[in-house]
Amino acid sequence: NVVMVHTPFVVVGTADGAVRFYDYQFRVQAWFEDLSAGAVKSISFELDADREQDDFGGTAQGQTAHNDDNFKCSDFLVSTGQALIVLGQSKLFYELNAEDRRGAFVLQG
Repeated sequence: NVVMVHTPFVVVGTADGAVRFYDYQFRVQAWFEDLSAGAVKSISFELDADREQDDFGGTAQGQTAHNDDNFKCSDFLVSTGQALIVLGQSKLFYELNAEDRRGAFVLQG
């Protein structure tokens, strides 16, 4: 399992292959359970130039916290125990068809 902070979320990657985003009160904000790539071993996020962070993961001075009702996060890569790397995007959360929520296959090791 993987647990990390990607402001403003706590992100959890699980052995069943899901990636879930929680707020700081541990309320689920989004979940990606249809990646179908195996147990999550690591998650890496794209650097977002529009969002500056301080050394502690908080919002830097002069920046305002994201306060939109729609879920948004930086694109992310998920590596799995099956030696796969899958690209995830926040827009996948809104797809209705499970096939469309799987993310983009990037690499097989």
